Amino acid sequence: MIHVYKFDTEKEKNDAAALLIRLTHLSFPFLVQFKGKSRDNEHISVSPDIYLRNDIDHVIAKEIKNKEAIDEQKFIDNVIQGILALTFLHKHKIIHGKISKQTVFQTDDGIMRLGPADITQKLPEEKIPDEEKEKIEKAQDLH
Repeated sequence: MIHVYKFDTEKEKNDAAALLIRLTHLSFPFLVQFKGKSRDNEHISVSPDIYLRNDIDHVIAKEIKNKEAIDEQKFIDNVIQGILALTFLHKHKIIHGKISKQTVFQTDDGIMRLGPADITQKLPEEKIPDEEKEKIEKAQDLH
């Protein structure tokens, strides 16, 4: 699946391109990496490195279809992996911006991966008090 972003201004496009460069240089086991990217005069296209039929929505549907009970320990592990991925992104001043059942994936070996981040998301302005900025960052991650 390829994500194509179109920008209204050159500044928005340049900011997104800079964020994409930062994201491609970050490595974390619970984040989806980008396997390809391209840029033209108006668009930036990115391709995540993940098998997209393993999003959590499909994993849950498969377990329901097979009448499998959800493994509590596996569920807790996945939640912790998601928290670690978000903490890692926030530590690097990056907002995910699109957390949903369609952007959380499970690898064949059961590892949860969060991805790909929305390159159009912006951090709150520096003039906002830290407490408010933290609330905004957390809210911007959910989709």
